[in-house]
This record gives sequence, structure tokens and C-alpha cells, in this order.
Amino acid sequence: MRRPCAWIFPGPGAHLVGTLGPLVDGNAKYRALLHDVDEVCGELGWGPVSPLLVTGEDTGERPEHLWLGFYATSLVLANILTDSGVRAEVCVGHSSGEVTALVAAGALSVADGARVLCERMKAVGAAGSVPGRMLAVNANVRRVRHMCGAVGDRSLAVAVDNGPRQVVVSGRTEAIDLLRRLADAIDVPAVLLDIPGAYHNPMFDAAADRFVEATAGIPLRRPATPVYSPQLGRYPRTGADVRELLDGLLVRPVGFREALTALYDEGIETFAECGARTMASDLVTAALPAGVRAVSLLPDRTAARQVRERVAELLPDAPAAGLNGRETMANLVPAPPAVQLPVGTVALPARDELVARIRQVYAEVLQYPVDVLEEDAELEADLGVSSLKHTQAFVRLLDLFGLPTPGAEIRVYSYRTVGQVAELLQQLATPQDSHAMG
Repeated sequence: MRRPCAWIFPGPGAHLVGTLGPLVDGNAKYRALLHDVDEVCGELGWGPVSPLLVTGEDTGERPEHLWLGFYATSLVLANILTDSGVRAEVCVGHSSGEVTALVAAGALSVADGARVLCERMKAVGAAGSVPGRMLAVNANVRRVRHMCGAVGDRSLAVAVDNGPRQVVVSGRTEAIDLLRRLADAIDVPAVLLDIPGAYHNPMFDAAADRFVEATAGIPLRRPATPVYSPQLGRYPRTGADVRELLDGLLVRPVGFREALTALYDEGIETFAECGARTMASDLVTAALPAGVRAVSLLPDRTAARQVRERVAELLPDAPAAGLNGRETMANLVPAPPAVQLPVGTVALPARDELVARIRQVYAEVLQYPVDVLEEDAELEADLGVSSLKHTQAFVRLLDLFGLPTPGAEIRVYSYRTVGQVAELLQQLATPQDSHAMG
């Protein structure tokens, strides 16, 4: 029996270098998709983004590549779903992932979707907006609005409603700082996001005007697959609706929790996250009743070899499909060869600085205050950290420090404290002889 499935397209946080090689090698269609994105890079005078995604090769990466890396990764994963027989009942994007959802649904070409994202980024840079930041607050939207009111700064706005316990606020840097201090004072966990700018906020009106003008000539079509927009709060059904969605990308708030609830009410109980890392899947399980399935296709840097199994879970009659479903995906995505860790020493900061950065990364992933992540606190026993979240934070540290992936014999979750994680990172940074990637 076919299970109605929604495809979720996350935003720029779903960017992870060096993950796509096993998925695109030998597949001309996926390579052509990446080529289309690289051509847009060339139009802007940038180096191509595909080597960064496929092999991790540095070809003069620019910070702006972040805005195309998550996009290209999501589209490759969406094509894998289609080619394996997994049908999207509806596509839904998170923040700028709405552009990816429109492309996957046929409303925009791959190249034009990349142009939209680039023009969005260029408009923000050219408009010279007031310095702003974004803060993730672990509380419901009603309480967060009261907190913003208590701060009393009109620039503060609910930018993203992710779920019953996560709301993102954007605003002037000084106002966000006050809001964070208020959250600390009343014991509400809050994490400053590593995103420069107050997105999804009227502060970006000038940038939005530039963006609308720059993208006015891009051809838009009616989506061939239904798209539910968290920013519009409805389905864009015509080219004019798509234009309305794009024109508000910088200033409209993202009602992601309401979008998930609306889709669930329509009978969607399976969600496939088309992106690197695990971001939207966690929001699905937090916002919807138990029993709803959320499958993250590429949760970390080592997961490309498991994409076949994850997609097989979404095939019709997946429990009964067994080996046949897995064989189908094995033909589509060949298993990658074993890769040897490079021999050499990676420079890490001094011990105290290393521990501080580990604490910060775990705080961001877990949405905990940094203060609770003491060096000797038991991550699972004392803080209730799941093995999945532990792994997500650890993979982010590998990316941060440019460290090799540990072999299969190393179980990250067995390193139970921040101090032990620091020791593991120091081991990985020293010369290795011949461990295979796990």
C-alpha cells in the first residue's frame, strides 16, 4: 500500500561538504544537475560548487556557496527519490528551502532556482540593512511573543515558528542581545544562530525590493506537484502564486509548525527530509503525534552509503519489500569503496579553547544553554542527550575542524562527556596508519 509522503526541503543549514560523491558517480543526470548549478556560479564569477559537495575539494569556496550547496544537495536527493519510485504527495520547504521545493515541483528550472537564491543573497548585501541577528528560543510562540514585548524593541519579530518548543526571533543585534539575556534570566534555553542578518523580518524591506526587481524576469510555472508554503500558509497553485511567494521570501515569517499540522490533518504521516544533516525531521517529530515517520536521507557525512536503505523505507509496502527494495536502490546508488583516513596531523586549538568550542557546538545542536554543558557532565545520564543528537554534534565538530571520519570501530556515543569528546578529537587529529571510514 502506498503511504502518502511529503518531501521536506530544509534551508542553508543543510549544507555538508564531500557527501555527494557516492550518490552522483556514474549518474549523468545528477552530474548534469550539478553542472546547471555550477554554471550559475560561473555567471557570478565564482568557482563551481559541485567539487566541494562531491569530493570536499576546495575550489576557492566562497561563503555564498552555502546558499547553493544545500540547494544542490536537496535536488540530488529528490531525484534519487523519484528514480527509486518514491512519489511526493506534496513538497514543502523551510525558509529558503521553499525555492528548492518549487524547483522539485516543476515551477522553476534548476538554473533559475539557483539564480533566485543568488539574487536573494545579493539583495541582502546590496541593501545595507541595519545589523541584525536571529535567536532560537525553546518556548512556544505565545510565550516568545510576550518575551519580545517585554524587551520592548519594535525590530523584534517571530521569524520562524518551528514547533511547540522552538521559535526563532529576528531583530536588531542589540535587541536580540537583550532578548537572550531575558531568556537566561527566566531559564528559557536560547541559542544565537550563526546567521548574520534578521531574515523573515520587515527590517529587510529594502533588500526585498531589490530582490523583487532582480528576479522579475525569471519565468515561473504552475507547480506540477503540489507545494505547501509555510510562508503563504497555503498551496501556491498558479504562476502568480509562485511570484507572490518568491517576492516575500526575505520578509514573511515561516509558519513551519502550522504547515506540518495542516499536512498531517490532510493525511500525511510520512515525511522525507531531502537535505544533509537532520534538521526538519526533528521538527516533524516534535510537532506531530507519535507514529508519524520522519526519514532523514543524509543525516551526516558518513551516511551516503545508507541512502539506499533509507529510501527503501519509503517505498510502497516497505516492510514487505525486504531485500527487493534494497536491491533496487543498490542498482541506483552503488556502494562507495572503503576510503582510508589521511595520514597527517590536523591543528586543533589549545585544550581549553577546544573544550569551549565543543560546548558551543553541542549547545547549538541540543538547544541547551552553554553553561549546563560542563566538561565532566554525563551527556546521556545527566543531560538526556540521545545518541542521534550526540552524533549530529560530533559530525559538526568534524566539519568545523576538518577532521577525518573515525572508523567503524569507534562508537561516538561511548564518549560520554565533553572532556572525552575532546580527547577523541585530539586522537583523530594525530597521524593515523590505516583505519577505514565507518
